[in-house]
Amino acid sequence: MKEWNGEELHETADLDMRKSLLVQLYLNMAAAYINLHHYKLAEQVINDGLALSDRVSQLYFRKAQCIGLCKNSTLEQLY
Repeated sequence: MKEWNGEELHETADLDMRKSLLVQLYLNMAAAYINLHHYKLAEQVINDGLALSDRVSQLYFRKAQCIGLCKNSTLEQLY
């Protein structure tokens, strides 16, 4: 196992793993915020995750959850 000594990551595999872990972290944070009924915070976290990777369907599912559960949301926000 390669030890990280504070240097920048340059290998593609390391960068992909880091991105994947960050996306999972954002998904877990969004789920926690949704359970606490903090929908706007959850949506901000999801947007950060989408900035990293727009190919993760779970991020779109969580975003739809936020919009669907928030009482102030409009139908146009789902589009």
